[in-house]
Formats: sequence, C-alpha cells, structure tokens
Amino acid sequence: MTYKRFNSIFFPTILAVLCFCAMLNYVLDPYSIFHEDFTRLTREPNGHFIKMKYLVNNPSRYDSFLFGSSRVGHINTEKIPGGRFYNVYYSEGLPAEFLQNIRLLLDSSVSVKNVVIGLDEFSYKIDPESHNDRGLRQPYGTGMQNFGFYCRYLFHLPSTTVLKERFRAVPIEIMYDFHKTGLPLHSQVDDYIEKNRELHAGARGFEIPLLDYEGDRIAQTIADIEKIKRLCDSRGIKLILFINPVHKTALLNCGIQQFEEFKRKLASVGGFFDFSGCNSITTDNYYYYETTHYRYVVGDLMVQRMFNENAAAVPPDFGVFVTKTNIEEHLKELRERVASGCCP
Repeated sequence: MTYKRFNSIFFPTILAVLCFCAMLNYVLDPYSIFHEDFTRLTREPNGHFIKMKYLVNNPSRYDSFLFGSSRVGHINTEKIPGGRFYNVYYSEGLPAEFLQNIRLLLDSSVSVKNVVIGLDEFSYKIDPESHNDRGLRQPYGTGMQNFGFYCRYLFHLPSTTVLKERFRAVPIEIMYDFHKTGLPLHSQVDDYIEKNRELHAGARGFEIPLLDYEGDRIAQTIADIEKIKRLCDSRGIKLILFINPVHKTALLNCGIQQFEEFKRKLASVGGFFDFSGCNSITTDNYYYYETTHYRYVVGDLMVQRMFNENAAAVPPDFGVFVTKTNIEEHLKELRERVASGCCP
C-alpha cells in the first residue's frame, strides 16, 4: 500500500472516530456542560463550571455571592438580606478556587457588593490542582482554559458507567436551580425526614464518617484567604467568613488539633463565625442528611445568626463570632465540650 493511499484511509478514519466521539459525548454530557435542563439528571453536574459560566454571561443579575462546598448548598440565599445573592456552592469548593472565581467576576464587569465564604474541615487538606481535568470539578476559567477542557471533555471514549447511566435513564432525586438561586432542590428528602424523624435520627449511617481527607495545606489556604480579604478590602466588598457546622462523627474523625490550628491562623486574618464543634445542632442527627451535609433548616439558623435576622431563635451555642482576641478561649471551650462527652 502506498503512503498516499494509506493517508487517504488513515486520516479520514481518525477524523470520523473523533467526530463520532464528540457527538456521542455531547449527547451523553454526563456533567451537563453543554445542556441546560437540570431537571432529569443521572449524576451530579459540574456546578463550578456551569455556575461561573452563567454568572459571567449575566453580569448584572446578582451583586452578592455565597461561596463554599456542597454543604453551603443548603443555605437559602434568598433569605440573606443586603444584596441580590446567588449561591455559588460546588463540590469540594476550596478557597483558592473562590479567589479565582471572585477575580473572574470582577474581570467580567460583575458588580460585587458582598462575598460570603463557607469553610470546612477539609478546606486546608485538598490540593485545588486535583480538581483540574475532573469532569465533576473542573473550574470555569479563561477562554483557552475552557477550550482545552471542552476538547478533553468531547474527544475521548465515554466510560461504560456513563453509557449504562444513559440507557438506564434513572434520574437522581435532586434538581438544580442554577439559573435563579443556585440551590439544589430535593424537598422530598426533607419531607421524609419530618415524617420519620426518629427513624432518620437513629440511622446507623450517622455513626460512619463519609469523608476521610488527609493533607496539610494550612499555610497555602490561609494565604489564599488573605488574598481574598485584600482583594475585597481594595474593592470595597463586604466579606463574611464562616466555618460550617461539622457533624459530630465527622468532627471526631477530621483531626481536631489540625482543625484548631487552622482556626487559630484564620483568626489572625480576620473575624469569622464558627458553627463547628460540639453544639446543640452538630450533635443532633435530625439536622443532617448524613454525616457530611446539614439540612436547609440549619442553613436558615446560620443566616439568622450571621445577619442578625431573628437571632434570638438560634440556639445560643450555635455560631460563635471568633476573633484573634477570643480565639484561644473559644478553642478551649470546644476542647472541653469534646472531653465532657458532648460528642459521644
């Protein structure tokens, strides 16, 4: 076979295979990068990419933003006063990513008035670079970065898992309000819990932590938060930081001493609300879906505490405002609660 004949067969074949892969991946679209119907999905979409793309393309719709991991997805931003809030939660959201998100919003002519950031006991453990080239967690970035992701997303052979999900067409129980509030919608789960409170609270799953992260990136994480604070201060943006209420099982598994060190360093950057530790919310399974995610009722209490909206209705031990002045006293109290068996 001559080279000319070989080339006339080989290159068109490769092109045909690539085109077929691109069309197939576009139709399958497991992380909803190209499609905007979020009502019948077979797996969690890439909220990070989808939301930032939406915000950049709608620069005047919102002026205030709540950033965080999937946990803050259960904070109803429509109940936060003082701005037109959008919930920019996404899977394993990290401070380094929040910094890039805020910069991107400002560079895209979005008028940013308020920034609220939720932090976790894993915020200082995960390397944000690990999210790159991940279908679920790939961030939305510059034109060339997005182009590269589109190419990788389209021009590959889909996994058998994605194909099976597509053909089974069994939707997950969550819908996503990405084009209004940014919130996940799953009221049926909360309805079930309310009707079966004792059964839910006694589930054995609450004895098992779902997350088990390792790593120590406290210095890098604090540096990222300092950059966020300087950026917000320089632009006249109000910044509120808080630590999510970590379920007692997850708290005892996370490495409390390292968690304390992170809080100590965070207090040196600025004040923050601490909802973690053993308190009347984190020790009651009723307030959680499982050991990772708290419920909407908890998000409402957090809003009431942070924004002084009917704060008298919030349990007095839930949500302490911490500064570099009271950090040591606060950490001592948290240690004493654990030692007393408050988190059995």
